[in-house]
Amino acid sequence: MFKIERSEGINEIEGASKYNKTAGEYAQVHVLVRYENKRLYLIYEYVENNVYQLYTQDKLDEDRIKHIILGCANALIHIHQLGYFHRDIKPENILISNEQVKLIDFGLSREVKPPFTDYVSTRWYRAPEILLHSISYDTQIDVFALGCVTCELFLGRPLFVGSSELEQFDRMLQILGTFTSQDWSEGIKLVNQLGLKLTHYPSKLLHVIKASPMALDLIQGMLKWNPKQRFTAKQITEHLLFKQQQTTPEFAPRKLQDISQQQQELKKFTNQKQQYQSKK
Repeated sequence: MFKIERSEGINEIEGASKYNKTAGEYAQVHVLVRYENKRLYLIYEYVENNVYQLYTQDKLDEDRIKHIILGCANALIHIHQLGYFHRDIKPENILISNEQVKLIDFGLSREVKPPFTDYVSTRWYRAPEILLHSISYDTQIDVFALGCVTCELFLGRPLFVGSSELEQFDRMLQILGTFTSQDWSEGIKLVNQLGLKLTHYPSKLLHVIKASPMALDLIQGMLKWNPKQRFTAKQITEHLLFKQQQTTPEFAPRKLQDISQQQQELKKFTNQKQQYQSKK
């Protein structure tokens, strides 16, 4: 079974083609192209559930969360080594098929070469350097977004929910704690350039996320203010948290009698989320 979507550009085709040249067995991007009525369509393998749907249907335990994050990190290693970044990591763009993690939607991916576009990723997963309008961001924005996704899977809801870039940044300050020039000197410069004043907040991340000490250490490494201090995708895969992973966890299929009600609830929740994210 396949899923067909209209393509608004060729970025995704270029990205998928680039990734396929060196992809291994578990990293391939399969794309069929169909041209019809002077419109370009991409035909993908059909996968019923994305990670957003999974965690809204049932609370994910730590083993399943670890499996998802490790799969995403391995995908990012491959993308980053090719000189690209994804730029739109979020639960809806992570699929699970037969316990295999698949990263999708390369419409915003591009080579790590300036100048970069202003719009990058869904607001709730944007790295602080993006919110502060840095013109020299790199692959570490994907790591920060993956850190946000990790927290969301533990919480069952997004970690930073802002209705504008300014509010989004303030939500980060309230949870991660206010950074100093010693933490991130470039960040202070960006704040000053925008004419912002930092309110002092202590970090409360460890009090917000209920997870094992190892998982919390991983999250802290992914959500560093300073992108140079943030874990790389490779460092994520080498973290001690994943040394404990022995077997592949199961992602049980949904019960048929629950599908209709879950789809209705999911549609309602998704519409509310999209309406909120569309506000500037």
